[in-house]
Amino acid sequence: MDFFPRKAMSGLTRRNFLQASFALSASGVLAAPRSSPLSLAYAEHYDPVSFLRANGMAGLLIDILDEVLGKRMGITLNHYGYPWKRAQYLVQTGAHDALCATATKERLDYAAPSQEYVMRVPFRLFVRADNPLLPALRLARNIDDLRGLDPLLISFAGNGWVAENFASFRTYALGPTETIARMLDAGRGDIVVDNVITMQKLLRDTPPKNEILMLPHDFSHIGWTLLINKQSQHVGLLPAFDKAMAKFRGEPGYANIFARYGISLA
Repeated sequence: MDFFPRKAMSGLTRRNFLQASFALSASGVLAAPRSSPLSLAYAEHYDPVSFLRANGMAGLLIDILDEVLGKRMGITLNHYGYPWKRAQYLVQTGAHDALCATATKERLDYAAPSQEYVMRVPFRLFVRADNPLLPALRLARNIDDLRGLDPLLISFAGNGWVAENFASFRTYALGPTETIARMLDAGRGDIVVDNVITMQKLLRDTPPKNEILMLPHDFSHIGWTLLINKQSQHVGLLPAFDKAMAKFRGEPGYANIFARYGISLA
């Protein structure tokens, strides 16, 4: 449970609190004990992966980590939601201990990754059915194939996988994650390449005015790993987490979490 629920604390108040806390810590007044909670930062609008509710953060990542880190490893967890770029920055600077994301080169500069995936899902291409590039897009099997078609890619701020793999593409970068399906529907770009869980949820919750297709080819399978700041006192828990995560992923309870959000792993 959050000590400071996201909706009850303004960005300015939270920022001032964190700055003051770290200033005190640096002076030796507020040294964190070894038993302090593990503080995790998430994207606040990435339903069903992670999203903000009135009583705090919810979603697949939160439920899985509560089970593995909380119940099985006995670690107290605090979950916080932010715009995704800010969440990453707060882990990079040490304001929070960890995040759960793809292990990009940039993130590995400041965080140590788990070896086990928290979850792994395919990334596919989404396109409007009336897009003139559709016949050629159906034949694309890799990023180089897409590059040759020069589509305008729609993404969201802080999408590290897109930034790393589609750096040479024309990109229409948006703010909140939930806007990408709406912008594709409005014809602001040609394609979205994102995980099938989030995109299908977005399209289900807000049916588009135009037909949007999910093409069947998997461009990649992306794994969310637990990334803990290298300076965090909690970084040493990763080997134990890997064992507990691997065990849980083979049990029915893992699939049951996805089922609660209407997702089948079959």
